[in-house]
Amino acid sequence: MASNIYTIQEGAAQLYQLSPPIEAQADGSSTANFKIEGTFFAVQGTRASGNTSSISTQEFRKIHLGPGGSVFGIKVEDGAVVWDDTSTKGHTTEVEDGFEFWADDSIRNGAKDDIFIGVGLVDPHDSEQVVPFDVFHPEASSKYIILPRMKIVLTASHDEHGEHVDTTTSTYAGVDFSNCQVPKAYLTFDAGGHLVDDHDRSKQNGVGILPYGSEIDTVHVENIGG
Repeated sequence: MASNIYTIQEGAAQLYQLSPPIEAQADGSSTANFKIEGTFFAVQGTRASGNTSSISTQEFRKIHLGPGGSVFGIKVEDGAVVWDDTSTKGHTTEVEDGFEFWADDSIRNGAKDDIFIGVGLVDPHDSEQVVPFDVFHPEASSKYIILPRMKIVLTASHDEHGEHVDTTTSTYAGVDFSNCQVPKAYLTFDAGGHLVDDHDRSKQNGVGILPYGSEIDTVHVENIGG
């Protein structure tokens, strides 16, 4: 299977799904629909240069969330980052809606090796690939509890699939499906050009709409030591 390379920039959202160009209807309105799969995948990779990170998405594994959740390990072997199945064999986590990532003492972040782990979703353009949407670099001899959130950032822009989205300048809103009864959200632009709930239709489904300027934590990460 071919491996796609996605570039991740720390502090910026990754453009996961892109609509076709939106054409205005006769009344001036337009509509775009998105469908997002809720299955998470663990990803790992290495920094390319500067503040960006290249993630080889051939290296991904499906996540089972706790209780009885997945535990993944990584290590450096012959200069490459690989999954460490030996140390995690037989281990699960009982953390509700979470999984664990372990990094052994061979992990050394520096000029040569700057290693990243994180969470991704199936690429809407290629079901055999995974797009990482949140990554971070682990410390050596550390274990992490990771809780993916069913939160997304919706933005109106001219960006391309796989590009970074600067949420400090883009028109965006957060959509929180974490505690919804019906996983459907409806947003529209208000008179000021901001994305807002469409007549409370999202709220009626139990979907939270987080306005521009909100802190949107798509993934919660906790270091629980070695």
